[in-house]
Amino acid sequence: MSKYKEEHIWSKADDRWIFIEKEEGVLIGLNYMQGDEYESFKAHFAKNDEKLTQFANRMMHFKGEESFVEFINKVIWLHLELSNEEEKLA
Repeated sequence: MSKYKEEHIWSKADDRWIFIEKEEGVLIGLNYMQGDEYESFKAHFAKNDEKLTQFANRMMHFKGEESFVEFINKVIWLHLELSNEEEKLA
């Protein structure tokens, strides 16, 4: 039987809700919403963002001493920055 876990984490420092989905300890789903509107987060963002999840999984070998949530917040900021740069170049 596989071990599945879904978390909704409030990151006060980054002002965002984070959706984390793991199976057997492996990240299989990630998403987030800026702001503290939990009901909106549950309705619209508590589901996998495939591109963000793939990006986070590629970044895992750069994880250092920080907690998993701190690392995920760094990944989200980097993903957002890269996405904004892509839009500027398009």
